[in-house]
Amino acid sequence: MPDISRKLETRQLLIPFSKRLQQVIDNLGVEKKAFALAGDIKQPTLTAYLNAQSQPSQDVVAKWILVYGINANWLLTGEGPMFREERAEAASKPAYQIAPFGPDGQTRRTQVVRGPDDQELGAIIEVHAEAGPGQVKTRWEPDPIGTVCIPPEYAKPGLFGLHIKGSAMEPLINRGALVGVNAEDRKFVSGDIYAVFIPYEGLTTRRLFLDPDTSVYVLRSIHPDHPDMELPVDKSENLIVGRVVWVMQGV
Repeated sequence: MPDISRKLETRQLLIPFSKRLQQVIDNLGVEKKAFALAGDIKQPTLTAYLNAQSQPSQDVVAKWILVYGINANWLLTGEGPMFREERAEAASKPAYQIAPFGPDGQTRRTQVVRGPDDQELGAIIEVHAEAGPGQVKTRWEPDPIGTVCIPPEYAKPGLFGLHIKGSAMEPLINRGALVGVNAEDRKFVSGDIYAVFIPYEGLTTRRLFLDPDTSVYVLRSIHPDHPDMELPVDKSENLIVGRVVWVMQGV
């Protein structure tokens, strides 16, 4: 027979922690899906933490502490300030770097994560999903699914993350990889890899070539099961969203 009293006792211990976790989210003004992504967990898992149904691992807590500058002692015990002294002001009023996002003048933001002595520990960028067929659109429109913390040397103005869902670029870029896309670098160089917006397909990554004889762009996959695609130059004004500048994936 399960020990109900022990389960109730455990839940009572978790309630204060879950309330403090909710306080952090409210104070930061971040969406729950973004907070979950920063801890490398799924949103339902975060919901379980907030409902005092389970407790995050030390690894998850450490990621939140690093990304948001949370005072670990306060998060675990409720004692002291919510945020570390060197991050208190930045956590409540994040320092964002605003950069233009493509030709439409839309903007995105990169939050710099700083440690003692104002040292840059990382940067939080928006993450978008590789889109599949859906509503027909003439150009790509930013619609982030969350954020991720990257090494500071990987960050630059106009950068966003793209979560790869397909296998077209395997084995170079695997399904599930995160690629960095520089939206301020859309200059065409034959053979380079770009994030491209394909009509009826959405946002994806392809190696891009130009056939001067037929005036078409050739969008080339790496996986042999995915055939090349062609798009006339005169109909490709919104084709290139940005250049792929780095890839993060498992080995």
